[in-house]
Amino acid sequence: MANELFEALSKVALSLQGLPRGALSGPVWEELRPWLEKLLLNAAPKWLPRLSFAFPCKVPVHKQGVPVGPCPHRAIAACDVCGQPCCLNHARIDQFGDAICYPCVAQAVREHRGGAPAAAPDPSLAEQLKWARRVLKVKPSDDLETIRQAHRRESGKHHPDRQQGEKAKAKAEARFKDIQKAWGILQQTASPS
Repeated sequence: MANELFEALSKVALSLQGLPRGALSGPVWEELRPWLEKLLLNAAPKWLPRLSFAFPCKVPVHKQGVPVGPCPHRAIAACDVCGQPCCLNHARIDQFGDAICYPCVAQAVREHRGGAPAAAPDPSLAEQLKWARRVLKVKPSDDLETIRQAHRRESGKHHPDRQQGEKAKAKAEARFKDIQKAWGILQQTASPS
């Protein structure tokens, strides 16, 4: 199944790259094309490892708003909010291949419609941003793509599986957790590229 997805994504990417700029015209295509190109570049490396594990989708199937049973599909993504595996039928996917499962989206919509007042800014937010930038070694002016690259670089360098010895693994694991937390903070506040 992973090979089939990879081949399909590759075919779509190659066909998009081979088309001249004006081949598919119109305002919708001009909005959709960059999104699809980014998705095709970013989704495969994230999704293929998950497909190989064949995790089941944890989002239940609903009929008329009532859960009626488990989803029969395999998870291709993990929700960025709750961390549960979800299939493409039960997730909102952005151009970077990141996903939010529909229950988390529905919860956010309910909170938004409820008219709950916006939370007052956290006085420690400035300190959190400063700490997160220091951990990922980025500047306040860096855009989301630069921060994403720094996150990948630091995650790769400090991943516990790449370390030798128990002490080094334990130290790397603590650093890796800080890197992930910093990424979460900066991802929410950074401006997209």
